[in-house]
Amino acid sequence: MLCVALICNPLAAKIARAEDEDDSLLGIIGDMIIEEIEDAIIEAAVDAFVDWLTSDSSSSSSSSSSGASSSSGSGNFQDAYFQAEKYLKERNYSQAFEIFNRLSNQGYAPAQDKLGWMYQNGWGVTRDYSQAMRWFKTAAEQGNSAAQASVGLLYYKGWGVSRDYDEALRWYKKAAAQGYEIAKKRCDMIERLKTERPYMTNLEAQNSLPYPGVIFDNNVYIRAIPNLRAPALKKLNSGHPVSIYRTSDSDHEFWYYVKTASGTEGWALASYVVALDKNKFSRTEIERSNRNHKFPSEGKISVSQSDKLNIRNFPVAKGSQVLDALPDGSEITAHEIFSDSNSDWYRVTTHDGTKGWVNGKYIRLHH
Repeated sequence: MLCVALICNPLAAKIARAEDEDDSLLGIIGDMIIEEIEDAIIEAAVDAFVDWLTSDSSSSSSSSSSGASSSSGSGNFQDAYFQAEKYLKERNYSQAFEIFNRLSNQGYAPAQDKLGWMYQNGWGVTRDYSQAMRWFKTAAEQGNSAAQASVGLLYYKGWGVSRDYDEALRWYKKAAAQGYEIAKKRCDMIERLKTERPYMTNLEAQNSLPYPGVIFDNNVYIRAIPNLRAPALKKLNSGHPVSIYRTSDSDHEFWYYVKTASGTEGWALASYVVALDKNKFSRTEIERSNRNHKFPSEGKISVSQSDKLNIRNFPVAKGSQVLDALPDGSEITAHEIFSDSNSDWYRVTTHDGTKGWVNGKYIRLHH
């Protein structure tokens, strides 16, 4: 059992960095552990997730609520709320539910958010997405940012409601405006999926796939089937090129079946894959360009002394994330090239280990 303790001790931190941080309890645990694992690990994983969920309770109960929390009895509300969180950490769901339910009916927004979580995950009560949405919305309308993000999640997933990207985006934007980091990430994904999803499914219907794409984030898992609990076949990082062969709606998510240049194939969440515009990116051009270069190749950044070259998470200037800015003379190693009608983009690794894409006109390779 020593190995169980060593595995489970850092699990809360790993869950906080999970591939999809908004997913339900089973989805998050399934991402972290393989099937048929010892019951002790599952128990520890549940405990770790509850600890993570309640870790920032002091700030959410004071800064993200209104109404009852501003009354003269707010101290009593918070005392009861913290007691309920203690019960939740102990997995005494019936006691936690009783207190959260009482405080929710008295208008306390942080408790309403946690009550929504209990209904969403089926903790001490039958899972009920309608009740989860009811309490999330009640708290969200009081300005609770976590609840606003949860309303966005239910619309994004289609849990208890018809999937609605516009509504999901509206609520995520409310949470993002208050600095809720997960919501900011979701806004970017939904904006892209609103355009990309119908386009890709139409291409599939026309038998126009495969289609070039690139991984949009780090630690993206390629899975055997389109399900968050399926075995992971490979982990890819931002900027990795793939070919998209088909799409799927499964596990309340939109998925791409992708293949890598090395031959790995499987399902990746479409949220983490960007389909590249064929008017700008051609797989034939990419393959031809790569055949005319020897990789990996050593090189240096060549910009003016007063400027720096941005290294981006995928090979597009507009809409990509800047990972670092490299000064003139920085040493890099180039691994691959994307060619479009305007310029070449090289996938590079910097001297300090940063990986991403740079515009080819600003680097000099030593062939």
